[in-house]
Amino acid sequence: MNRKQFIHQSSLISAAICIAPDNFLTSWEPVSDFAKRLKPVGRALELEGYYVWCNTPIKGPDGKIHVFSHDGTVKRK
Repeated sequence: MNRKQFIHQSSLISAAICIAPDNFLTSWEPVSDFAKRLKPVGRALELEGYYVWCNTPIKGPDGKIHVFSHDGTVKRK
């Protein structure tokens, strides 16, 4: 697929979603009991004086989950 074909196909898909969003934005699978019990935890990774983004959980060889992120210093005016 070349760039022109990709843009054309993406445009058609975007137009279809705008015309009939209910057909594309609804879930085809039932929501599991587990998913229904999930609750937001808020900002789990927050550091004073830093913007934190691009959080990536990775399961290590030790079996633990490690979270890697990018921390950018906050510069206030």
